[in-house]
Amino acid sequence: MRIPAAAALSLVVVLGACGGGGDDTAEPTPTPTRTTASPSPAASKVTGKPAPADLASFRCAKNADGRWNAIAVVKNGTKKAQDYQITVHVGPAEGEASPARTQSVGRVNAGGSVTVKVLKIPASAPDGPCQVQLLANPV
Repeated sequence: MRIPAAAALSLVVVLGACGGGGDDTAEPTPTPTRTTASPSPAASKVTGKPAPADLASFRCAKNADGRWNAIAVVKNGTKKAQDYQITVHVGPAEGEASPARTQSVGRVNAGGSVTVKVLKIPASAPDGPCQVQLLANPV
């Protein structure tokens, strides 16, 4: 189930809220990903413009060990390649700085898509919900 919402993360970063849906104890199904950047425990340097329409799918769930993981499919619907950055926060959107996992998705060619895994997301609330933000930079 998707629930749109807006919130501030770090310096007033807008987040789109997405509930994980389904079994919250299930770990997302592993899929290949192109991202190799090291995620940071909190939203750091924010670059790009919000690109919620390029988030083709998003699944976030807590595994049996209580760790939150997410899988997103980023689809570039533009006519130019774009670099993407994804930030996932677990907990309510409170408008204050909160722990999150931010990572670079990298370049996605025009019309292309990529699956991104965001693992070990810190949680400010043990029962969620997950909030996701996708930023794009044309290259």
